[in-house]
Amino acid sequence: MTIDATAAALDARAEHAGLLDLAIAPLVVDALALDLVSLPQHPSSTLRGAFGSALKDLVCVHRERPECVGCPHGPSCSFPPLFSPHADPGQPGTRGFEELPRPFVLRLAPEGHSDSISIPAGSHFTWQCVLVGSAIQRLPLVVLAFRQMGEAGLGRGRGRFQVRGVRTALDPVGPAVFSAADGTLHPEAVKLYDPQQASCQRLTLRFVTPTQIRQGGRDVAVPEFRAIWHAVQLRLSTLRLAHGAGRPAVDFRGLLDQAERVRLTGWKTQGRHWERFSQRQGRRIPMAGFCGVAHYEGDLGPFLPALRLAEWTGIGNNATFGQGWFCVEQAD
Repeated sequence: MTIDATAAALDARAEHAGLLDLAIAPLVVDALALDLVSLPQHPSSTLRGAFGSALKDLVCVHRERPECVGCPHGPSCSFPPLFSPHADPGQPGTRGFEELPRPFVLRLAPEGHSDSISIPAGSHFTWQCVLVGSAIQRLPLVVLAFRQMGEAGLGRGRGRFQVRGVRTALDPVGPAVFSAADGTLHPEAVKLYDPQQASCQRLTLRFVTPTQIRQGGRDVAVPEFRAIWHAVQLRLSTLRLAHGAGRPAVDFRGLLDQAERVRLTGWKTQGRHWERFSQRQGRRIPMAGFCGVAHYEGDLGPFLPALRLAEWTGIGNNATFGQGWFCVEQAD
C-alpha cells in the first residue's frame, strides 16, 4: 500500500471510529445432548427464549411480573440490562424509542431447508454467543444461564443437555473460557474482535439467515449497498449507545452518501418465510427476510471494518436470535 493509500485508510478509519470501538466478544458454547434435543428449522429463536427463561429463574425475585418496567428491584437486578434493556427517561439519543437492543447474539446454524433439527442423545452440538459491551462483564451469569438451560431442557420435549465448555471464537485452540471438567471460569481467555482497515474494491456478502431490513415502512427486497450500510450503522450505533460509550459522533448522512456510490453488481436471492412461536405472546409470529449472495463494486475499503464487526452482531430485525446473519465471503 502506498503512503497516500495508507493515509486515506487511516482517515477513513477515523471517520468510522465511532462505529468501531464497540467491544465484541464472540464465544462458542459446546454442549452434550443428554436426551434427544428437537429444535425447529430456525433454532436460534428457541435458544434465545430458553436463555431468557434461565436468566429469569436465576435472578428474578418477581417472576409473576410480565414486564421489568416498574419493578422495584429493577435498578439492582441483572436481568433487565441483559435481556430487557430500556432507555432511561431523557437518555440522550433515545428519543422516539424506549426499548434498547439486547447486548448479545445467539446463533445456532439452521439445517438447510429441513423443518426441524434432531440432536440425538450423546451427540455434541455448538452455538455461537456474541457478548456486546457491558454484557462482557456479566460473563459468569451468562455461563450459569447456559448451564441452567441444559438442566431445564431445550426445544420440543425439553431435551436436556450439559454445557461442556465455552471458548473464544477468535482462537479455537486457545485456553477455554469455561470448562465443565474442572468447573472453572477464565474471563482472561475472552478475546475482543478488532476490525482492521484494508483497501477493497470488490466484495461478496452471503446472507446466511433471513435478513429483514425495513425502509420507508417496507421490507427491502434487494440488498443495495446503501440499504445494507444503513442497517449496519444503525445496528452498531444503537448497540454502542445502549451498551458502550454512548451515541457515536459519526456523520451518518455523509457515510450514506458514500455508500450510495457502491454498486450492486450481482444478486442471487433465496427468499424465505417462516414462523416462530413467542412464549411471551403465546402465538406463532410470521417472519420474513431475504437470504442469498450479493456482489458489490466500488470504494469499499472505508466500510469493510464496520462490515466485519457487523458479521458478529447481525443486522436488521431480530438480530439477537440470529436473523440478519451475513458473512463477508470474499474481499479483494
